[in-house]
Amino acid sequence: MDFAKSLLVFADEFENALSHLKGEDKKGVEMIFNSFRKTLAEQGVRPMACVGQKFDPYLHDVIKQEESEKDDGVIIAEVGKGYYFKDKVLRHAVVMISKKKEKKVE
Repeated sequence: MDFAKSLLVFADEFENALSHLKGEDKKGVEMIFNSFRKTLAEQGVRPMACVGQKFDPYLHDVIKQEESEKDDGVIIAEVGKGYYFKDKVLRHAVVMISKKKEKKVE
């Protein structure tokens, strides 16, 4: 599990690089990253799906709460990707959650 966790740094760097690349450069890096993700998946490492889910303290670390039309505790943004290793949490997702807007009484 420690080795798998150490590889997540590379996944983060790939995603960061892809957000700054365009054209053929981006296509090449995407091909390498897809191969890397496939290898991780074959070894039991998979990303968490977070946005739109209800906050779970066993899976998510909250860094911010924002007013929203959504119910309290719904994940509205993912700041850091979380991962599973087989059936265990490898790394918690870092998220922003909603706080239901209070209706103003007039």
